[in-house]
Amino acid sequence: MPPIAITRNRYPQQPGRETLRLYNQLFDEAQYLNRARGQYKGIVERQRTHIAELQGELQQFSKDMALTLQQKAELNKILLGYADVIGELEKAGSTLENAFEQNGAWGLFSGSALVEAVRAFIQTFRLATQQAKEVKKAKALEASRVDS
Repeated sequence: MPPIAITRNRYPQQPGRETLRLYNQLFDEAQYLNRARGQYKGIVERQRTHIAELQGELQQFSKDMALTLQQKAELNKILLGYADVIGELEKAGSTLENAFEQNGAWGLFSGSALVEAVRAFIQTFRLATQQAKEVKKAKALEASRVDS
C-alpha cells in the first residue's frame, strides 16, 4: 500500500460522529499496541538477563563438576594404589602363614622356607610402606599445586 500524504483537505476540521468514533478506536488500539510492545520488550530483556545468569551458573556448575570428577579420579588412583599395597601385604602374609603351618610352631628356626617367607614378608612390608609414603607425597604435591 503506498503511503498517503497527510493534508488539511484529507482530514476534515469537523469530523462526523462515526469518523470520530473510528479515530478514537484506532487511537486506543495504537496506545494498547505501544504499551504491549513496551511490555514485550521488558519481558524479553528480563528473559535475556535471566538466560545470561543461568548460562553463568551452568558454566560454573560445569567447572565444579569437572573438578569433582578430577578429584574422584585422583581418589580412585590413590585407592587403587592402596589396594595394590594391601594385596601385596595379604599375599606375603599368606605365604608366611603357609610356611609357618608347614614347619609347625617348633620348626621356626629349622625351616628355611619359613625364614624365606619372613624375609619376603618384611621386604613386601617395606615396599608397601614406601609406596604409601610416595602416594602421600604425590597427594601433598598435587594439593600444593592446586593451592598456588
